[in-house]
Amino acid sequence: EQLIVYRELYVSKVLAKDLAHMVLEAEEEDGTMRCGILDSSCWHKRGDTGPSLAETMMIEGCKWRPSDRRLQVDEFTEEPNLIITSNCTNLIAQLPILPLDKRNPEDIDTKSEDHLYDALRYGVMSRPRSSIWDYDPTTAKTSSFTPSDPVMGY
Repeated sequence: EQLIVYRELYVSKVLAKDLAHMVLEAEEEDGTMRCGILDSSCWHKRGDTGPSLAETMMIEGCKWRPSDRRLQVDEFTEEPNLIITSNCTNLIAQLPILPLDKRNPEDIDTKSEDHLYDALRYGVMSRPRSSIWDYDPTTAKTSSFTPSDPVMGY
């Protein structure tokens, strides 16, 4: 399964509800996309009584699935499993200059500007059921995917 990063939405200090509307507007013309990948920590309760960030965005109409591990070498097609298109200028500019963590050279310094790196990592860590865009939360019960929360579908 090939992962193509074809567009970026780069914002900060935006409420989950507003971000949901920005995502939905950006995806309006995409047609076949049924779900996207979001950092699994967005489902964590943050000490308040309201919905999590992911739940808030899903209430607004976004279809998210928590990130999961998946990057593998495609031994049959010999095609790259990750393609980043040239219009993702911020990601392309930031990836080569990410500083390493001084205590763990296998990780980056999370105090640096790492939001685009994180977004890419969530996509790479995603494990599609058949195809990442074929996942439909409304029919998840009839597939091999079993949501842990049947109300929210994740």
